Amino acid sequence: MLERKPWELWNISREKFDEFYGNLLERQKYVPNVGDPAPHFEAERLDANGNRTGESFKFTGKEGRPVAFVFGSYTWPPFRDDAVRINNIYNTYKNNIDFYCVYVKEAHPEDNIGGYQTKPNIDEGIIVNQHTNIEERAEVAQVCMLRMNLEMPMVLDDMDDTAEKSYVAYPDRLYLVGADGCVAYRSEVGPDGFILDDWEGAIKALLAGKIAAE
Repeated sequence: MLERKPWELWNISREKFDEFYGNLLERQKYVPNVGDPAPHFEAERLDANGNRTGESFKFTGKEGRPVAFVFGSYTWPPFRDDAVRINNIYNTYKNNIDFYCVYVKEAHPEDNIGGYQTKPNIDEGIIVNQHTNIEERAEVAQVCMLRMNLEMPMVLDDMDDTAEKSYVAYPDRLYLVGADGCVAYRSEVGPDGFILDDWEGAIKALLAGKIAAE
């Protein structure tokens, strides 16, 4: 059986796919590089059950120990597929590193705003429109956390997509920030660049002192 092309899975033309992917690649020139100061941002914390807390998470780069970020959304199938491994890494290193899942705009919304619906979502009944306000974003983030059984703390990117834009993190991305507030590792853009083995390898290296942590 022949593998279907991405634009066929998204039910769009090859031309629309090329335009979308071209814009995605164009954004990569703005991605923070290893050694750069990690961008500061503020986001709302969700509790362990995915409820809004009204409490602000402020990343300043002065946390005093390493911080690991996972950026993603519920409508991005590779992100869902990696949930178990993400939990395993979190539970292995959480005593030495602060972990946060940053919930960003939907990768494959049903209304095709900012992305295109895809067949795996339809097959799994994941029909979600792009968020138009923070309440909608919080609602989907909670569903994501509970259905994926994500254990690491989750924070909610604002409706200006400040964190996502600062880290060029759409549709998903992995980062590790050293205690000095500088980027120690960043993945390439997903799905091909979202490699958890590489992220964990960077975490191990950082903790072993092979990457400057202070």
